Amino acid sequence: QGQAVTTGQFGWGEKYDGIPTVQFDGELRPYSPNPTRIKDFYRNGRATTNTIALSGGNGKGGFRLSFSNQEALGITPNNTYYKKIFNAGINQNINDKINVSFNINYTNENNNNPPQVGVQGIGTPNFLYRLSNTIGLEALKQSAVAPNGTERQTSGFQTTLINPYYIMDRQFIRDKRDRFLGTATVRYDIFKWLYLQGRVNMDYGVTLFEQNTPTGVGTSTLLNGAGTGYNGSYGVNTGNNRQMNMDFLLGASKEFSDFSADLSLGGNIFTIRNNTFNQSV
Repeated sequence: QGQAVTTGQFGWGEKYDGIPTVQFDGELRPYSPNPTRIKDFYRNGRATTNTIALSGGNGKGGFRLSFSNQEALGITPNNTYYKKIFNAGINQNINDKINVSFNINYTNENNNNPPQVGVQGIGTPNFLYRLSNTIGLEALKQSAVAPNGTERQTSGFQTTLINPYYIMDRQFIRDKRDRFLGTATVRYDIFKWLYLQGRVNMDYGVTLFEQNTPTGVGTSTLLNGAGTGYNGSYGVNTGNNRQMNMDFLLGASKEFSDFSADLSLGGNIFTIRNNTFNQSV
């Protein structure tokens, strides 16, 4: 069994002959390939989007409301993604001289356990591609946990080849985002050739990212290096960002008998505020 563990990452050796052979967990299984192991682990991704919209108007203005809901299942068994978008827009002539318009957009996103691609350790593709093809998914699923509760070692690379069937039910990666976009514009036509316009735009976002490293992953002990507690970790990152963009514009456009003139005068104030918080244990 010890030799089966230390050589579990190798993909060469004797010809596949189906003879019962000891594997990483001490069980005898046929020395045969598992050509569909990668395909059998992943699932077909699926995404569904539903949108409803309501609009109306008359000669003085109009409005539009919409709501969109997206649900997606990733190719890894524990990956889900949800996104909701609400949008409202209004454009209205108050009278012959004043026009106002408003638009707001709210987005809510939740991405749970996104696929970890191109990394060792928790990267499932790294594990499936590098582990000996004679080890099937059922063996990995049934023997993922060692008697002491840690991840059972499957190869000589214990810390970089992590069995997904051990970590999927214990690890979480959560990425949540809320974003609000709003724009308000007011235009006043002083004369037919002269107008004054003011506009305010806000972009506000809130993020939450949290991830854990479960106890017993990539090791044969539940304790940390000092032996003073359990190994594993938890980290959280929160933040909010606000951008404010305010401007005004005085514009003129006048035609004379032989020529025309255009003039604009304006100003802008743009501010950014960011706050972040990080904690890990």
